[in-house]
Amino acid sequence: MNNLLFFTALFIELTAVLIEGSDLILPAEGMLFRITFILFLLSAAIGLFKRRKKGFRGLLSMLAPGGKTELCIYILAGILFSVSYFVTGRNELLRILVFIYAAGNLDSRRIDRCCLFVTAAGTLLIVLLSLSGIFGIQKLFQDFGSGPELRYCLGFGHPNALHCMAAMLLLLYFYIYGSTCGWYLYIIMGIGNVLLYTLTRSNSGFIIIMAAIVLNALARLFPNAGKPVYAAAEAVFGAELVFSYLAAAYGYAIPFMRKLDRYLTGRIASLYETNRQEGTVQTWSLFSAPRNVYYFDMGWVRLFYWYGIIPALFCIGILFRLYRRIRQERDMKGLVFLLCLCTYTVAEAHIISVFILRNLILLLIIRYEEASWRKSIESEN
Repeated sequence: MNNLLFFTALFIELTAVLIEGSDLILPAEGMLFRITFILFLLSAAIGLFKRRKKGFRGLLSMLAPGGKTELCIYILAGILFSVSYFVTGRNELLRILVFIYAAGNLDSRRIDRCCLFVTAAGTLLIVLLSLSGIFGIQKLFQDFGSGPELRYCLGFGHPNALHCMAAMLLLLYFYIYGSTCGWYLYIIMGIGNVLLYTLTRSNSGFIIIMAAIVLNALARLFPNAGKPVYAAAEAVFGAELVFSYLAAAYGYAIPFMRKLDRYLTGRIASLYETNRQEGTVQTWSLFSAPRNVYYFDMGWVRLFYWYGIIPALFCIGILFRLYRRIRQERDMKGLVFLLCLCTYTVAEAHIISVFILRNLILLLIIRYEEASWRKSIESEN
């Protein structure tokens, strides 16, 4: 029963991601998210009931088979995310927490494949409907920052959205099947990325796909890379966070930021162009505020702006913990997946969204949570 509830909610959330990315309007968005939250919550409750045990230790094992540390993290996350919800009215962090908890004792591979196939099928349908002229805008002619030009969106709201969806699908494919796919696919994907770039002119999407292809190829060639490789990835992530902070705190006051922003197509400047300079450090607070609803592209900046400094730092801590677990397991495939998503989020805010299934990092967290829970249960048995 918990499988049925979970995968029903998962399908609804994935469909919502696709509808939001297309030219369709998602009706009753808030009500839809409440429904999926309840379904995930019921799935988690049934999973708890199946693991019921007697005694205090049994209760702890039932709540978090992964151990006391896991339980403390869940409790702390629940407290921080609840405070954030009551302060800002945003429920995404609570929905993410329930989603991860519900998925902990399910088969993560089934969840991964469901996300890949549903998203791929939906993306293909949107593109075909646009190309056939049935529904969806095929192309846009407007100023994208460097003068009026023609770019293709093929049913998605913006050319960047089209290339972004292609990037997410490619990253997810490599994450699931990267260790077994034929080498010829790397060449085909590279050529396809170049062709897609001629349609969208999306620099961030093009770069992240090329990076994913090269890094996954290297991961195949050097699967037993040493700890310095993993430490370097963590250092890159730390540098990305520092850069995001400097962009939000100082902007063009730092000379190289103006030059770098040319390649970011004005993403740093966009933080300072609104009346309140939305997203800059002066609009951050411990648990954010209801008025912090502005949309901009820099993902890590948006994390602090939307949810507050304390919840954001907690989330960053979880990501560093995930990097550490990947290093311990020598999981090169997971490292490339996480690093590409984190790097993409510097310039794009795709995964920092009200649509929680945009955040593919959650799938990696779920895989490690499932592994911890199963290992603990097996040791008890």
